[in-house]
Amino acid sequence: MSGMSLAEIKSIAAETGDWIWGTAQGAFNERQTTAQIIVDAVIGMIPLVGDATAARDLIAVLLRLSNEPQRREQVSEWVLLVVLLFALIPVVGGVIKGVGRLALRVGKNAADNSKLLTETIQFLNRMGRGNAVKWLKQLDVMKYQGELVGKFSDFCASIVDTISGIIRSRTGQLLPDNMRAQLQRVQAGIMTLRGLGGKMIPLALKELHTKLKVLQELVYQGEVHTLATGQRNLTREAEAVMLHNQVRAAIKAGKWPQNLLSGELNDAKVQKKLAEWFDRRKIAEGWPDLLRKQVELPGHGKTKYYNSLCTFSGKIAAWGPEQFAGQTIYRAFGPGGKLAGASNAGGYFWGAGAIPQNAKAWREMAAVLDEWNANGLIILVTFPPLVRIRQEPELMQALKGWHGSIAEQFGDKIKNQFLAGGGKQVGMNDLPAALATKITELGEAAKAGKLGSGEVMGVKIEVRKSGWTEVEGKYGYAKEGEDLSQYALTRQLETNEIKAKTSNSTTVAATRAGNQGKQKEAAR
Repeated sequence: MSGMSLAEIKSIAAETGDWIWGTAQGAFNERQTTAQIIVDAVIGMIPLVGDATAARDLIAVLLRLSNEPQRREQVSEWVLLVVLLFALIPVVGGVIKGVGRLALRVGKNAADNSKLLTETIQFLNRMGRGNAVKWLKQLDVMKYQGELVGKFSDFCASIVDTISGIIRSRTGQLLPDNMRAQLQRVQAGIMTLRGLGGKMIPLALKELHTKLKVLQELVYQGEVHTLATGQRNLTREAEAVMLHNQVRAAIKAGKWPQNLLSGELNDAKVQKKLAEWFDRRKIAEGWPDLLRKQVELPGHGKTKYYNSLCTFSGKIAAWGPEQFAGQTIYRAFGPGGKLAGASNAGGYFWGAGAIPQNAKAWREMAAVLDEWNANGLIILVTFPPLVRIRQEPELMQALKGWHGSIAEQFGDKIKNQFLAGGGKQVGMNDLPAALATKITELGEAAKAGKLGSGEVMGVKIEVRKSGWTEVEGKYGYAKEGEDLSQYALTRQLETNEIKAKTSNSTTVAATRAGNQGKQKEAAR
């Protein structure tokens, strides 16, 4: 949307100085801005607007449209104004305003929209709307069109009258000439906007309605029962369904698909595909062999794929000492939990890039299935500068790995889990024995309850508690009993079908064009 962001609203509303200070000081204040003067007066003179925030935001949008005539007939500029206008409708308006704010973020990405739906349901739960899903499904903003147009007209008229009162008042007479002139310009602009309201508000409301329909279409269609829990009503089944929809949308989006490849390595098509992903010649130079093993994958039947290759999505870069220098890599591990056994501090795959700040980021972006790892601890390995690495020949030789984006993962033992991936990882050779031993020792000690750190060959090692809660059974789950891996092959077939149709369409179009050309020549 090309409308205003929250930051822009605050910027326009505050203009200079501190908005709250200015509003609290009253109308006669030499540091007050035009917006502050208007808000002061509007809050005091319009009974419907007792909320300084609502008045401030509305006036901020009006000022923008008043000061920039070229924006006045842009529907996107009016959508936010319409959302804010709902605050003027008693009781229900505040809730619709909140839902509308969220709906403004609706876009073309299905996974993002599904997450947004979850946020909306959670917002409605906090607002105590009872059956949040039912409320959202029944929301029809179009029925408020007449009321909104009327509220807008009254609001604009009140501001125009308020500005006239300010200018005529004794206080107004003491204002600097430039501020009085600015107030008059704002007044004229708002009168113009009032006249446009009847035309632009229905158009903007229609766009908001379209965005809300996207969320409504994602809502679960079955019966949802509201369960009372303490002081608030939480739609438990609804939130579970929202998470299910979110997972299904993420699968459909397929942002980080696995590098799926099967077949013989001497096949020309296989070689072409490999060349698109990574420099295979590096394997002969000592880099890990991404093609050393083929395995069956969940959802793909008996076909076998190159296992290490599948953990990556897209292009894979060869990392050597130059790339490892100064980098911190990490692994999450722990003594085991409800869904996974103990995991080790050392291993082939390491996280690269930003260290996850919570369990959600780790699980989803690193695509670490619950059946693999219960977490609890994290080990950080920080490599020294290149000049120091070069002093350790064994380390120089060992630092060879593959770096790239982490691919999605479908659960095998836990069939109803899917994790989208998208983080960064490095798959690397065995580290020098002294370094690998130290990592193992620190890891085992940490699992026994003793955290520690150390340094070997200039490489710093530290083990911490992750401190993450709700690590298991929380992220990437669909309905219990559903096998999500079935959608892996379905999506692949759909993709191939689309490609085939595109190719066929191109061929048909070319054939038709050729035939038409021949017909024209024959007609000459």
